Formats: sequence, structure tokens, C-alpha cells
Amino acid sequence: ESTRGGGGAGGGGGVARVEEPAAADLKARGNARFKEGKFGEAFLAYSRAIARMNLERLEELQPPLDIATPQDVLDAAIPIPDDFDPALHAAALQDPETADLFYALLANRAAVAARLGLFRRALTDVEAALVVRPGDARARLRKAQVLTRLQRYEEALEMWKELGGEFPKDRDVKKMADKVRRRMQEAGGVFDFFAVDSEDTERAKLGAALGGEEYADFVGPIEVVEIAGKGRGVVASHDISKGTLLLCDRALVVAASERRAETVAINERRQQLNTDSQIRAVSELVQRMKDDDEFARRVYNLHAGDIEKPSIEGEAKLPVDHLFVQSAVHFNAFKPQPIPRISDPVNDFPQFEKPEISGVWSRASMFNHSCVPNTTRNSAGESLMIFATTDIREGEEITVAYCPKEASLAKRTDVCEQFGFRCTCELCEYQRTTASENIELRGQLLEAWEEDIMPKLMKESSTKALEPVLLFLDKLNTTYAPDSPYEFEKVEILDLLGMLYEEREQYSLARQHYTRAYRASGGRDPRFCKLVYRAIVCGSMDEFDESSAPETERLLDELDALYALRAGGDLVAAQRMVARDVSISEAGGWDEDADEAERARRMRK
Repeated sequence: ESTRGGGGAGGGGGVARVEEPAAADLKARGNARFKEGKFGEAFLAYSRAIARMNLERLEELQPPLDIATPQDVLDAAIPIPDDFDPALHAAALQDPETADLFYALLANRAAVAARLGLFRRALTDVEAALVVRPGDARARLRKAQVLTRLQRYEEALEMWKELGGEFPKDRDVKKMADKVRRRMQEAGGVFDFFAVDSEDTERAKLGAALGGEEYADFVGPIEVVEIAGKGRGVVASHDISKGTLLLCDRALVVAASERRAETVAINERRQQLNTDSQIRAVSELVQRMKDDDEFARRVYNLHAGDIEKPSIEGEAKLPVDHLFVQSAVHFNAFKPQPIPRISDPVNDFPQFEKPEISGVWSRASMFNHSCVPNTTRNSAGESLMIFATTDIREGEEITVAYCPKEASLAKRTDVCEQFGFRCTCELCEYQRTTASENIELRGQLLEAWEEDIMPKLMKESSTKALEPVLLFLDKLNTTYAPDSPYEFEKVEILDLLGMLYEEREQYSLARQHYTRAYRASGGRDPRFCKLVYRAIVCGSMDEFDESSAPETERLLDELDALYALRAGGDLVAAQRMVARDVSISEAGGWDEDADEAERARRMRK
């Protein structure tokens, strides 16, 4: 660091030098920044401290160039590595104080690197710390954590088992060993999406977990191929049944906007709009690419529009092309969608004020778009899962939706054009060629709903909001032909009506509207199946309707087909909440002596 002044020692112009802090002082600065949550600044402070110690040792061995002191080297901006070389410091490490300082710098920087997602750097640092202090339990614990994050599960499990033997009373160590065993099962395709810790459950509900343990990567019966007129795409490698897990993919990056409301930045050169969370995603990707060449190769495998990736063949150190990364995020970012749970609270109005989240998943980005996809995607933390929602034949293309099928034709067309293609799916072609439906009026109504009606309804109680929503639905119905096979635009409205009726404890009407929403979604959205099921359960608490039993059983079968959840803890817990009079297979009942009011209270909670 230096301060440029107007006068030097002789009264003329020059540079007033400010001495670089000692390594111990830089370590203290890093510790302070770490406590403040300023992990980037902490990382730099620890790196400067290690570089400072390297520089002092190099100067002792052989003054670099014609420069006499370490400070002169710093002023000359000669790069000094911040990597620890045990051979360079072999003699110095005989001093316990120097060894303790090196250990603290390496261990602390490993912790910060992990917080920043730089897991390979974290592993390098923690292994260096173990060179300074062989067998140190704290460093071994950190190494086991980093290996787990890198999905090097066999190595991680051996370390957790070793630590468990040394610390048999440490529940966290045993818990991590069990978690790694689950990850190893998941890597083989065996998942239980509801056997998660409460911490992970919260992350799943939020749709993002920046830095927590997630599911293992898994690739199901799919393969990436070249598809005529589309480029790369994903097809079924053999026949696939509805509900099959096709992919579980850990994110390259997940970033949340720091602002309550999402902002948009204009990239004039690319004629693109980039949200605040996408800008943060770009920054994090660039940071990790500089640290990890293998990670950089995965980023360069993404589609980036007409931006060509830099030449990386034979490069000792891969370059980082900021323009490529920015365009790749624009074309490949997804918004996480949490796994639907029967026990989730009643839907609320759309929360426009929540921080926006964007993520990039390298394998998931290989899927092409359809407004009527044959899959659904969900997320838990940084893991994104893609399930089949229909039976898929071998060789058939597997698609995801880049935009909601409930949106108007005009909006969907606009979104697809931003990605550089024109959608020719069955829904778009039907709406473009069917004169009997008033597509233009429907688009105008939906625009008014989004920009004017919905924001006003957010300020109203459920009682006052009900009538305007019903009136709007009546208007929307007039834009459809009597035999229209597609009514996706009604889904959000019917969903909202179901929520309003559920809040008013009118469960029969809630069930009707959730059922209509499920049908309007084409029977491919298990979220509504779950909501119908819950409405039946809640309604049975107040007034038992025996006719509900067959519908409940059908919905359980549908849930089972869509998500293979029958063995999942969430579904089992929900079945146990069903009133004793509702006879469905595998469902437990309440205690015969349980108080009716208490039963209803527990159900609603």
C-alpha cells in the first residue's frame, strides 16, 4: 500500500511510502474481517500475510533483482506468490512462533476460501496446514468438510470415521459421517428427499442454501446429443416412467440479490438485461474460475449465445473471459423452485419483495425449452432435481420450461427471443393458429393482472380480495374456446382462489379450485395435487365427507407417480394427519381418544 503525495524527501514530487504491515498484523486484520462477515477482505489479508512471509524469506536467501528490501519489492509491484512452500520455510518452521503463525494463516484462509466457494483452494491450504502441524484435529476436521463439499465422498468418509474413532462423543462428527453415507447412496441414484436436517429443510423452503450441504450429483437415464436445428439437447437413453428422477445437479453458483426488490442492469453491448442476482453470480463465477481450472472448464462448456469461448486447449492456466461468463449466466440462469411439501403453509400472495435468487447448473443447462415440458424441476439448497412428469420414450427429447406456460403467448415469445430462438412447441403453435380463441385480449388481461390488479390485491384481506379475483376469472374464461385443450393461463388465478378459500376455511371450494388448477396445468404440476390433498385433509377435520376417500387415494397415487414419495417422510407424516374416518391405505390414524379440537389445531399448524 502506498500514498502518493506532492512532495518527497527533497521537496520534489515523489511517493510517500507506507510500510506494509507485518504478517501478524495482517492476520489480525483478516480475523477482524472474518468476524464482520467480509470474507473477501479476510481472504486478501491472509494472502498478503503469507506473501509477506514468503517475500521476507526470499529476500534473506537472495535479494530479487536490484531491490534491497521487501518493501521495495512491494512498491515495484513484483508479484510474490501467496502459496505456502514448506521447503522454502523449512528452517523458519523450526521456530514454534513462526510455525503457529503459518498454521493460523493457512487454516483461517482455508475457512474463508470455503465460505467463498473456493473449495480446491481451501483443500490446498488445509493440506499445507497439516504439513505445519501433522495430525492436527482441527485441520483434519476442516479437510473432511472440504472433501465432502468437493463430493470426494470416499475420502471424506474415511476421515469422518477416523475422527469419529478419536472423538466418539462428538455427535456432529457422527452426523457428518452419516450424511456422507447418504451422499454416496444418492450418487448411485438412491434418494430420500425428505430425510433432511431441519437446517436443510429451511434451505429447501427458501430455494437456496449458500454454502450448506446439498444432495450428491446424479445423472439418470439421459444423454446429451446434437439435435437438428437446436444444437445440444437431452434425450432419453431408454424408456422412462413418469416420476423418474432424471438429474440431480449441484450448482456452479447460486447468488441472491442483496436488495429486497430485484434491480436490472442493461448490458448495452450484448443488448441483454441482467438482474442484480445474475451480476453477483457472474462475480462469483469469475472468482472461482481464477482459482480452479477444472471449474473454469465446466463454465466454458455452457452456451453463451454468439460469444465464443476462448481457446483453452494446452493452456497451463486458463484465461477468464468476463464477457463469456456474463453471457453464459444470461442464457443459463434458473430461479430455484423448492420441492413441494404437503406440510407447507398455505400459499400467500406472490412475494415481490423477497430477494431474487439466480443459479447456474452445468448439466441442467443442457436441456432445451418447451412451454409444455415433459419434466418439472425443483431445488433443495444448491441442488437442482429434474423429474419426468410424463412417460418418455427412448430417444425422445427431454425439455424444461424457460418461462411459465401460464404466461401469455406474447410474453413467452419475448422470453424465447431473448434466448435467441422461436418456440415451436405444441402450445405456441396452437395459439398462433387458432382463430377461435382471443389470444390478444387474453394477453391484455394478463398484463393488467400482473401490473395493476395483483399489486392492489396484495394490500387487501382475503375476504375483500375474493370477489375481484372471481370477476377476473370470468373475464379470462371468455377468451377460451369451449373445447380449448390448453388453459395454462388460468393456473395462477385458480391457485390464488384456492388459497383464499383455504384461508377462509372453505375447504370444499379450496379443493375444487386447486383441482381445476391441477387440470389447467395439464396434470403435470404436483404442487396442486398436494394442495388438493391438504384441502381434503383439512376439510375432513370439520365435516367428514365419505366421498373424499376415493379422491384422496387417487391423489396419493398421483403424488406417488409424480415424485415417488410414498416412502418419503413428508408424505408419511401427512398421512398420519388424516382423520381416522378417512380410510386410505398406509395412513395412520389419530388416537381414538384424541380431542377433536386438538386434532384440528394440530392439523392446521
